[in-house]
Amino acid sequence: MESEILVKILLSVLFGSILGLESETREIDQFGPAKAIKTEKTRIGGFRTYTLISLLGGISGLLFIQGFQIISTILFITIIGFLIVAYYMNVKFHEAFGLTTEIAAIITFIIGFLTTSGVLKLELTLVILVVMAFFLSQKRGFGKFIRKIDHREVIDVITFGIIAGIFAVSNSF
Repeated sequence: MESEILVKILLSVLFGSILGLESETREIDQFGPAKAIKTEKTRIGGFRTYTLISLLGGISGLLFIQGFQIISTILFITIIGFLIVAYYMNVKFHEAFGLTTEIAAIITFIIGFLTTSGVLKLELTLVILVVMAFFLSQKRGFGKFIRKIDHREVIDVITFGIIAGIFAVSNSF
């Protein structure tokens, strides 16, 4: 039992580390090593931050299954509080208005929680991790893709979706 808990804690640390590495290596790739080091203080999370957030999520998951749901919830709320303050400071001092990093940090906590709590199977938690790492790593790729899409094409897809939805609902009766 204790070895199983240790493995789950180590997995939650590993999962957070993967997300932190993605964040830092993307920044190094985008700006180069010198500028990435210079801007390190202005970003919310990197390798160590994501690792710690996932570890706290893992501890929260263990507390949750041991019957300490209130403490587990307080940990989660505390992380959200820190992220709100960090977001506010980023907006105020750096005029950085994106929420991707903050949402990624919350999901990182949840991944740590899911890894140790057993609320979801470990395989599903791993799928969430991989999908999240993929989406985070494709910042520039998605940007290139989006720039090639005309707004009219988006409206056409939405219109098609509405028509298909109406058709599906009308056929279900």
